[in-house]
Amino acid sequence: TPTLERTLKLLIRGRMSVHRNTSEGAIVVDELRPGDFFGEFELLTVVRTGAKVIAEEPSAVLHIPARVVEEIAEKRPEVVEILWDSYFQRSFNSILRSARLFNRMAQEDLNRVTVEIEPVVLQPGDIVLTSGERPDGLYGVVGGSLAVIHEEQRPPRILSRVGPGEFFGLTASSAPGHERATVVAVEDTTMLWLPSISLMTLESIVPALSTALRSSGRDSKWPYKLADAAP
Repeated sequence: TPTLERTLKLLIRGRMSVHRNTSEGAIVVDELRPGDFFGEFELLTVVRTGAKVIAEEPSAVLHIPARVVEEIAEKRPEVVEILWDSYFQRSFNSILRSARLFNRMAQEDLNRVTVEIEPVVLQPGDIVLTSGERPDGLYGVVGGSLAVIHEEQRPPRILSRVGPGEFFGLTASSAPGHERATVVAVEDTTMLWLPSISLMTLESIVPALSTALRSSGRDSKWPYKLADAAP
């Protein structure tokens, strides 16, 4: 089977929607109109985000091969920065919107959260948290996957996996064994990170965030159970 060349997609006619799978089923996290492009993350990192783009009406998409984008970037280096900025602004918003922790927030509040986010790029084997380490904020997977591993057992046992759209962190879980867990990248992975100091500031100006965090601490369905932000 031939390998498909990576491309940047530009919607030139019609309307499309971006869907993500959540524990509650697939939801729409963004809409695309003519002039919007997508696929920039896979183009830049070769990491899949887990999102699905679906045409809502007859549409036309222009595929720009990666080699063409690279040729343009050699002459106009700012093109790469524009692609990253576009990705972070739109995709972080859609990742947050797909999570139960954020999906009921007003867009204005969500925008306040998004601007505080820092991207983190990981290679296979990179450690996010070591056994017994206290998380410094909130982490979410954009593309790729992480494993939560109980390393005190022999052989080490995988407690859970964290994939695109899933979040963990704040404080160590009170669930048995998780306080002795290590979180490690299974493959090339991109995360979003909301540092503790940013969380504290946001909680004071976005009441909906404080409410959502307290609620998530009682939700046993999270892959690495969230706890209240208070120490």
